[in-house]
Amino acid sequence: MAEPPTIDHDPNEPSPRGRVVVMWLTLLITLAILLVLKFALVGVFKELPTKVVWLIFGLGAGLCMGFFLGWYDHKRYSRTPGSKG
Repeated sequence: MAEPPTIDHDPNEPSPRGRVVVMWLTLLITLAILLVLKFALVGVFKELPTKVVWLIFGLGAGLCMGFFLGWYDHKRYSRTPGSKG
């Protein structure tokens, strides 16, 4: 009688093949959602005046920069003395 196959990885972790399957499914679902979202946003932004589109873009970019600057500032000042990072 043949021996049962052995597991060559930690049984509490997903197998390498399982990780690849999850990666491809995530990529496929993300691309499908982005494709639909792209066409929806193009349709919406074509109807808006150019100045409003630039205002929305500027607000989004400014809010993103503010978030990341605040995040960096928080990380810089919340370090424990003597620790790295």
